[in-house]
Amino acid sequence: MKQLLVDGNNILYRTFWVASLKGDGVINPVGLFLLSLKKIITQYNVPASNIYIAWDRRLIKDKTNYRMLLYPEYKKNRDTSRREEIYKCCDKIRSILNTLGIKNMYPGVLEADDVIYWLDQELPGEKIVASGDSDLFQLVSETTVIYDLNKKKELNMDNFYTATGYSDVREYLNIKSLVGDKSDNITGVPKCGVKTARKILSNGIENISESNLKIFTRNKKMILLENGMLEHPDEVAIYQHQLKTTPTASLKHFKAACKKFNLQNIINNSHEWEDIFFNHN
Repeated sequence: MKQLLVDGNNILYRTFWVASLKGDGVINPVGLFLLSLKKIITQYNVPASNIYIAWDRRLIKDKTNYRMLLYPEYKKNRDTSRREEIYKCCDKIRSILNTLGIKNMYPGVLEADDVIYWLDQELPGEKIVASGDSDLFQLVSETTVIYDLNKKKELNMDNFYTATGYSDVREYLNIKSLVGDKSDNITGVPKCGVKTARKILSNGIENISESNLKIFTRNKKMILLENGMLEHPDEVAIYQHQLKTTPTASLKHFKAACKKFNLQNIINNSHEWEDIFFNHN
């Protein structure tokens, strides 16, 4: 049994980047998102009932997740105006996904990565995680592979070293905790790159200075996805409730939604979508 876990926001940001290269109005980001998703689904041949799209839209607005409390500068480098523009497409995309029978999943106070982590632990069978976010590399295991949207390649236990340069998930997490993560605005140990991080690890992390150990410990707590459920145990009930809710697939409603959002290319090739989502054996 295959389960496809998709980082919705990651694909959406990539979609807008591609659209911006072509110029405003040339590419419909909603259609491009759907086409990108369709390609992944076709590659792995996963039925709609086993597809889960995780989004960063929080269901609880009046609480702050532990990463922000631990490190207030977390993700403060993001372009909020650009993000608001991108999020305008989210409701359109989610409504179309519902007509295909695909589950949209949301965190309470956490993030899409945390939802994907929980699904990875909860769902049976083989899991494919589709994302270009390297934070999710830590999920690679005997039952979970990553489809890296940046490289358009699969990352698994057999090719982890050749694909990432890290011997295993443990080394990847330790080095990232020392070096930091520019994409999330997480600072690392001063003047510490991968080479220095490996030297620190070989000498024993307990032998570094107290201030650097504090940075390493903080970063690892933020980066290690299993901490989300530990810090916010109420999230589990939120995810379980969503997991029980199954959208009703409808070819009629799918076509109507595509027409409403002017997705002419998809309408012209609706037979392909029908074969994948409504005639799947």
